[in-house]
Amino acid sequence: MIGPWDRVEGSSHDDDLDSGVEARIADPLWMLARQWQVGELRGDDAGSPVVTRLAWSTVALASYQAGQDGPTEPVPSTGPLERTVEAAPPPRHGAAAASWASRLAMRLGRRLTRQGLADAIDLLRAGFPLAVDDTAVAMAGPGATAIALEYRRGFDAAAILDDPDRTAQALDQLPGDRRAQALAVIDGWRDDVRERIGVPGYDAWQPHRLGYRFSLTTDAVVLTADGYDGTHLDWYSFDVDPHASTTAVTSTTQTASAIPTPVRYSGMPAPRWWAFEDGNVHFGDIAADPGDIGRLLLADYATVYGNDWHSVPLRLPIGTLTRIDGLRVFDTMGRHVDVPPAAVLDDRKPGGRAFRLYELTGDPSVGSGLAPLLLLPPTVSGSEVGPALDRVEFVRDEAANLVWAVERLVEGPVGTPLDRLQQWRTTTKAAAGGTGTGTGTGTGTQQWRYRLAALAPPYWIPFVPTRIGDSAQVRLGRARMREWEFLDRSLVGAQSDLLQPDRPMTLDEEEVPTGGVTVERRWRAARWTDGTLHVWQQRRRSPGSTERSSGLRWDILDAPPSGS
Repeated sequence: MIGPWDRVEGSSHDDDLDSGVEARIADPLWMLARQWQVGELRGDDAGSPVVTRLAWSTVALASYQAGQDGPTEPVPSTGPLERTVEAAPPPRHGAAAASWASRLAMRLGRRLTRQGLADAIDLLRAGFPLAVDDTAVAMAGPGATAIALEYRRGFDAAAILDDPDRTAQALDQLPGDRRAQALAVIDGWRDDVRERIGVPGYDAWQPHRLGYRFSLTTDAVVLTADGYDGTHLDWYSFDVDPHASTTAVTSTTQTASAIPTPVRYSGMPAPRWWAFEDGNVHFGDIAADPGDIGRLLLADYATVYGNDWHSVPLRLPIGTLTRIDGLRVFDTMGRHVDVPPAAVLDDRKPGGRAFRLYELTGDPSVGSGLAPLLLLPPTVSGSEVGPALDRVEFVRDEAANLVWAVERLVEGPVGTPLDRLQQWRTTTKAAAGGTGTGTGTGTGTQQWRYRLAALAPPYWIPFVPTRIGDSAQVRLGRARMREWEFLDRSLVGAQSDLLQPDRPMTLDEEEVPTGGVTVERRWRAARWTDGTLHVWQQRRRSPGSTERSSGLRWDILDAPPSGS
């Protein structure tokens, strides 16, 4: 008969980890016993890794497709992928379109003037006049003067960029040699604009999703980025399409031998007891609650298993998809060990895997007993961005049961952002002349006043539920307020290209959470691996701040000021 056993253990409810990582010194014999306890005095026939043999397969990304039905083109190799994906088409509406065309005209005009072709500028101004848009947003006074000057002195260089045949017809009055010289200058200007400034052939931006959608493909794998928000493009932006992909990476397997290097990091604990350590890091000062699993795992890794890791460098080209086919480690004892993929081993455990790192969602490789795929997209690690030219805040208004698109900033006639709130206040103040008069009996506004409705400002654009065809599916469609008909057209409604003012726009309802979402358009510049500079206009989505109220009310009775 086996009797009961009792075990006495200490229990601590303190969140301080000092007692678990410190080595208290009592006497020399205790120090020797401590070394024996942790195994420093016990021999082991395990060897240290000295050489590794690595096998891998790599395939280059072949094609790029914008949206779901865009044309297929080769993956860019002379510039970053962000430029191809994010580049917004030139503005087509209002002051932003006039500003874009005028800036291009200034660049072209300087080139023609340096070549002594000033007469060609007059012909282009006559053949490509800027169409006057009375809805173009501008500040009263200087802004209106600037846009009027653009219409009078500028010309539509954006049309010249896209229409070579019409450009040649506009220069028919020039002598043959001067006409050929002018056309050569214009062709060089076109090449420079398209090389330096990203102008997409097909836009990857999905307005109803407020994000980008595109795909990259190899001969066997399709990688889809759906809902990319324009912040930072990397491997985690992509998913493997399991319906259009296989586990094969058709590439010749490559092998290489390397010396494994122990992984070290700043402040790492010494691998042996009684060794002097860096005092800048104090692991004993880590405090963790019982539920703080992440911090406990970090402390456990740093203090116990931190010296068990080795790294084997593998240099790979960007724009590739790679799989590790095998890893064999040779140690100092003359033995070799084949290291299987950790993801495959974890997948065979009961319950599957709960943690994945650097693994593409939808990758079927692990289920087939293969190592997961590693994606190195041709993207930049850093870039410079300019100030927001357009900023639209999509907010929910539960009181009015609407979603509002609040245009905070809109690109003005000189290419700088224009504050629509400031424009609205300035214009209404100028229209009122700084005075106010009442109606009915009484003096001025010293009386009760009834208003049928208190409207939202005209730069708050409503989105109302709209059915899609005959189905029960509902989207949010851009609408107009009836009272806008009595206001100046440059003050009301959508003005930025983010809201597509020249065509209908719908929005998926789930894209606007309770806190709202903000979309901006701005310039972005980055240098590629060969040092070339690339510039494009990007659209970027970011979380909003909170729910808003437009102040929309009905049947209002305003009391006179106190003391009247």
